[in-house]
Amino acid sequence: MLKRLRLNSAKSRLIEEKLYELVLDELEGGDICRGIWAKAVAKSNGNDSQANSKYIELRVESLKDKAHVIQSILDSDLAKENKEKHIWVSCSILIFAKQLLHRIYWLLVIFAICVGIVNLII
Repeated sequence: MLKRLRLNSAKSRLIEEKLYELVLDELEGGDICRGIWAKAVAKSNGNDSQANSKYIELRVESLKDKAHVIQSILDSDLAKENKEKHIWVSCSILIFAKQLLHRIYWLLVIFAICVGIVNLII
């Protein structure tokens, strides 16, 4: 349990490190999310130095949020797909059971006829 917790923490830190790197690459390339930049400026009272560092924090947070939303959508789609598969399997089982019952019915009819013939002969 503790090893899994440490592994998850390590994964989170490595992912976060890559996100910070990605945001730094965006900044160096001049690719800035204007809404996040405006929020960073507002939170830093117009101080450009503080706004820059606040932007990086907010942008990393935004990327994490996007990842969570995407994962949630994928999980939801997977659950829906699994539900559809479950329904399909259930229907297949019901069809098979109906066919099996139909065969058993005819076997009982044939058996009853045979018993009737045997009783006539005896």
